[in-house]
Parts: sequence; C-alpha cells; structure tokens
Amino acid sequence: MSRQTDPDNLAGRGRKHEVIESLEESEARREALLSSLEDIVFELDRDGVYLGVWTASDHLLARPRGELMGRSVREGIGEDLGDELVRIIGRVLDKGSPEVWEYSLHIPTGTRWFQARLAPIKVPRETTATRVCLLVRDVTELKVAEQARLQAEDELRRLALHDALTGLPNRALFADRLEHALARTSRSDWLTAVLFCDLDHFNAVNNTFGHLTGDAVLIEVARRLQSVLRAEDTLSRFGGDEFVCCANVRNQTEALEIAGRISATLAPPVAANGSEVQIRASIGIRLAETSEDGPETLMRDADLAMYQAKASGRDCAVVFDQLGDDKAP
Repeated sequence: MSRQTDPDNLAGRGRKHEVIESLEESEARREALLSSLEDIVFELDRDGVYLGVWTASDHLLARPRGELMGRSVREGIGEDLGDELVRIIGRVLDKGSPEVWEYSLHIPTGTRWFQARLAPIKVPRETTATRVCLLVRDVTELKVAEQARLQAEDELRRLALHDALTGLPNRALFADRLEHALARTSRSDWLTAVLFCDLDHFNAVNNTFGHLTGDAVLIEVARRLQSVLRAEDTLSRFGGDEFVCCANVRNQTEALEIAGRISATLAPPVAANGSEVQIRASIGIRLAETSEDGPETLMRDADLAMYQAKASGRDCAVVFDQLGDDKAP
C-alpha cells in the first residue's frame, strides 16, 4: 500500500524552513551590523559573563574575542575594573535604567580611555531583564584633548598669579594670601608681618653684567629667601628687584629676626653666569594686629618703611612707624 504525502504537513515544514531561514538572515544582518560599528558591543549577564562580543577589530580589546566568550569580565579587564562593572550591571538590572561609565584600561596598544553605556536587554517573555548591552566607545583622543585644555587653563591661571621668572606668587596672589593671614590674625594673639625687600643698587648688576646675569641673580635670591622662610609664610616678587614676605609672628622681635635671616642668606656672593655678585637688601616691616587695615595699606606702609631703610644707609631693616610715615622720602 503506497503512502500518501500530506499536503498540510509539507506546507508546515516549508513554513518552518522559511522561518528558520528568515531568522538566520536576521541574525546574519545583526552580526554584520554590530560588527561594523566603530564602538564595541558586549552582551553580559548579571555576573559579568560575556555572552556576546561584536567589534570591527580586536585591537581595542584587552583579550581576543575568542578568549572572552563564556568568561567573566574580571578575566577580561582585571579584578578591580571587573568588580566595578559587575556592581554597575547589578544596578542597571535592578533599576531597569541605563548608566554611563568611564574607565581607563591598559591594552596591548597602550592605555586607552573608554566611555561605556549599559542598558538592560528586555525580552518580552521575561518579567525582568537578566542581561545587559554594553556599548563601549574609545574616547582616548577626546580625553587627551580635554586634559591638554585643562592643563593649558591651569597654566594660564598659574601665570596670571605667579611671577614668570621666579615662579613666586605675584602681587595679586600675595594680596589674597595676605588677606587670609589677616583674617587668621584677627582670631588669634598673633601679628601679621609684611616685609618689603628691595635689593640695593641692583640696577648696577644689570648695567655691569647684563640682564641675563641679573635674571639669574634674581632666581638665586628667590631660592635663598624661600630657604629661610617657613612653609606657611608667603614670598612674592612684585617685579624688578622687589620681594615681599608675609608671615605670622608673635611680636616685633620675631619680625626683625626674619629680616635678619633674609640679610644673612643674601650675604654670600651670588655666582651667576661666571660672575660673582654681591647682594644686599633694604627691608621695610609693617605689623598688623587685626584685619582693619587692608592688604594694600599694609603693603604701602611696608614699602614706605623700606624707603626709610634706604634713607638710613641701606642694608638694614626698619619697622614702619605710623606716626612718622610722613618722614619717608
């Protein structure tokens, strides 16, 4: 007895074959699309196990794709980064909302910066998502450009507040630090001392040895002055051969002791560009017990006291006398 073919059964098998072919074509298109992206696409489960990896090239992967599948991200990107990524995956799945993550990773081609977007993969049959899609973009060039911009801005700010030759704070930054010192003085029993130092006959150095030697001397003077001041004191160069110091002291005697240390450190000749230069300084001192007098007033008074020191024969220190300030030249 011959067997007859059921037309409905043949039609069913044909439709099934068409569905399979359609799914295979769809999967092939998805693979081609994901693998052609500049970004790297990962599919991960809650534990950070790689379920899928798509990339146009393996050069941005810490390990080749074939070594990642079925392994944990801790093996792929290291324990510390892996632990952090697993925590983020947990949050994304629990909240059901995407997150953005930035990280750096050392890969065979060097250290690179990446920006990643994690989103839950929602499947209609599942009540809650159990996997995430991790879309990773190489942002190294952007990061390098941003760091260069920030460094340039920091350098501009530094130059705006520091002397270009010595690197010391300039007048604007000194005034700000002096204001803070005065505020601290008002809350304590200390005094704020401003010492205005002007190098004696420094023009002769430039005229005799040239400005290059003069600049070298100023750099050495700055180094010596810093060496005899405390870390909490502020030393500034106002320009030319003017150096100004701000220090908290208990009394006038301590302020004069600082002036003595400045004179002593300047006493040995300065060797600069094959020449030996003798440096001396006239120092004006202004003391303040409160913040009633502002920074500009204190700097002006210390400057006047410095001129009194020059009028007294130079290479000495004079404390500003408010009653006698009209005697200053």
